[in-house]
Amino acid sequence: MKTIAYILIPLLFLTACKTAQKATPEQAAATKALVTEGNYEITFSRANPLNTSEMAQLSSANLLPMDSRAGQINLVGTTNYIKKHNDSLQVYLPYYGTRQIGSSMNDNNAAIEFEGIPETYEVTYDEAKQRSTVKVVFKERSEQYNLWLTVEANQRVHARVNSTQRTAIGYRGELSPSSKD
Repeated sequence: MKTIAYILIPLLFLTACKTAQKATPEQAAATKALVTEGNYEITFSRANPLNTSEMAQLSSANLLPMDSRAGQINLVGTTNYIKKHNDSLQVYLPYYGTRQIGSSMNDNNAAIEFEGIPETYEVTYDEAKQRSTVKVVFKERSEQYNLWLTVEANQRVHARVNSTQRTAIGYRGELSPSSKD
């Protein structure tokens, strides 16, 4: 009897988790419309930097936020966002990783920041997977960023940022309608 319980309980748990992630057709359509119209906000709960030796050293020295480790940083309670309103984009993402090329003397903020109209903003929708992919290119000072957003039908977002001066980093968060009218 215990053997059946050991098999059945994890199976039920996995089934429940998978069911919870499935979005309704209405939710999928609403999420697609939100991304397509371009008036949304994204807040991230986790950053996923490359697990480099530098990040391992920070983790070993307990210099990362609570409930974090080298490859996964807790962002709850930390200011972070991507806001899209019409053609305008605002980005503020805390950056954890290695800067490969030095910054200017007046640059004392390590975050990824941008406000304005990006050079490129493309949205594609995969009907079979019910998810949108957003590709954005923007420049801030001498640094160019490539941002990829994968927006699931349940409004979960996976982001990846590549930069000309920093190691890549990923983020996980949630999409919501813009608070701007």
